[in-house]
Amino acid sequence: DLIGIPAHVTKPSDWHILSGFGYFDIRAPGPSGNAENPPFSEYKVTGIINADSSDGETSEEVLERAVAEFGEAFKLVPEFVIPDKNGFDKCVLLMTVEEYAQTAFERRGYVIPQGWVSDLGVYTGLCTGISKNQRVVIFAESHDVDDIVNVDGLLKNLSLIHISEPTRLG
Repeated sequence: DLIGIPAHVTKPSDWHILSGFGYFDIRAPGPSGNAENPPFSEYKVTGIINADSSDGETSEEVLERAVAEFGEAFKLVPEFVIPDKNGFDKCVLLMTVEEYAQTAFERRGYVIPQGWVSDLGVYTGLCTGISKNQRVVIFAESHDVDDIVNVDGLLKNLSLIHISEPTRLG
């Protein structure tokens, strides 16, 4: 909550965290222990960004907007399903089919706050959810699709905070 993201995060002890207001991610270190620039084949990251959605925008509309912004350098991969646990509403899986793409998020692939830099063959799982009445986009990226679609994959490290209605007594 201190950085504007209402979520629970489980960070493995050797992973690194990068955060800004309305953004954070946790990254696996490469063989040298460096999470900033690991060898790309070792790249694994998961995090959350505020969706900046308009009132009434649905989960499907948020994901459609994100996919449209990512453009033709990425293709939808419908043959895999991302588990919808941990409070996520709707998820899609993308794969990078071109080395680099400019998007409204600025850059894509190696995740940086508010943007990405991309390499060919990276899988990106995007999910939406509402946490404390705030719409967020959850993401996970890896060269290994199982890191994203496996129930024990990268997304297990994140869960959204939901507020239940108070119980009235008497």
